Amino acid sequence: MSAVGGTARAVVCAAALLCGGLWSAPAKAQNEPPPPDSIAGIHVLERAVTEAARSLLEGVPPSEIVLESSWPSTSTEPSALDARLRTAVRRAATSEGAGGPPLVVSAEVVRRGIRVELSLATRLQDRSWVRRLFVAASPATVRVVQVPLDASLRRYVAGIARLTNAGVVAIATPLPARGYLAAQVVNLDGEGPEELVLLRDGDVEVFRVAPGARAVPRMRRIARVPLPRSPRPGHGTPRPFGTLSVDTAPDGSVSLLARVRSRASVTRIHMRDGEVEATEATDPCPALGHPLEDACAVPVDARDYFASELMARVGHSTPPRAPTSFLSRRLAQVVRADGTTDRVEAVVTPRGRLVVQTGTRAVGVAGHGAAFGMADLDDDGMLELLASSAAPIGEPDRLTLYRVTDAGGMRTLWRSDPIAGSVLVGTHGDLDGDGRPELFAIEEGAEGTQLWWVR
Repeated sequence: MSAVGGTARAVVCAAALLCGGLWSAPAKAQNEPPPPDSIAGIHVLERAVTEAARSLLEGVPPSEIVLESSWPSTSTEPSALDARLRTAVRRAATSEGAGGPPLVVSAEVVRRGIRVELSLATRLQDRSWVRRLFVAASPATVRVVQVPLDASLRRYVAGIARLTNAGVVAIATPLPARGYLAAQVVNLDGEGPEELVLLRDGDVEVFRVAPGARAVPRMRRIARVPLPRSPRPGHGTPRPFGTLSVDTAPDGSVSLLARVRSRASVTRIHMRDGEVEATEATDPCPALGHPLEDACAVPVDARDYFASELMARVGHSTPPRAPTSFLSRRLAQVVRADGTTDRVEAVVTPRGRLVVQTGTRAVGVAGHGAAFGMADLDDDGMLELLASSAAPIGEPDRLTLYRVTDAGGMRTLWRSDPIAGSVLVGTHGDLDGDGRPELFAIEEGAEGTQLWWVR
């Protein structure tokens, strides 16, 4: 779509989070505890295993610690990961050879994650196979840890194949309405798969993937809720545009904050007892700013884009300014293979230039519209970015998939054939619940509205 006529999007933080043999001494470097604030999967796994072992042992050292792992044959450094798991358990088990039962640690790759089960064996049997080491344990003597794969874990064990041009899959499924202004994929109820939340000028729609969907997922609308009445904000705008941002409460519950440019109030979208509600929220931004996860965006009067200067959310420190004024913006903490993280910020300017800043390096590509999504699709520590073109509304659009390299450059991975409608909205998330994120774009044309899935 035309960048000048673009629809503003909310910032999205994408980060990789949580979400054998007999015991042997690990290397000295691996005795160091993981950084307490690290979001890298390897450190999340180590911390979780240590805490699970500590909870299970309750201060009683095990008589023996046995580790069995089952890694894919194409894994690169499985023995090194075994050593790190042993170290993580030893942080909780300060000594061995005491009168406690044996501690059995079983680890494997499941779907797109690593699952570790810790069990207190009731008696030893055949040492040739760990599953014969113990009689079935009660729930009180079992702890299970599961952490999604990311680049830091993929360094040790095999994950999905790295994405190439030939491996990109793009499919479209219909949506029932038009005029979408913003999109987020989020788990509103804290259970089951994530929901797709779509904002319009007068209401919000919530979708889930229909049960039984196969190669082409079918979207099922579970709610359509009107936005609360709100006065106009008192200054002009060429047409409505809006933002959706994730808001996490201290108790861990998740909701969305929505603001439409034609309305003065902020709306909170949340789910209570299975019902979606849209209620007026306390404004976290001064001067009618649009709430983002890390800041407040300042709309330029009588325009449909934001200034580069960002305001602080109430109770937060002032954020750095964006690389330039923007139609849409996304922010990610990406985990590299060595466990370090980089801050990546991407914006689309009012002139249709897609700018990506990694650390202090910024690169730009011209010819793009406001819609884009950004995520690490293949766990290689580099983000993929799906962007629309700068075609005027009503003319055929096109989707382009870039890889943002760890050095801060951009490489074209894939480009779609022209599509009939205009792409106005983009986002990312795991709608089908397979543990693998997808990139999404919403196309609106004469024949209807479609949700494009790209992965």
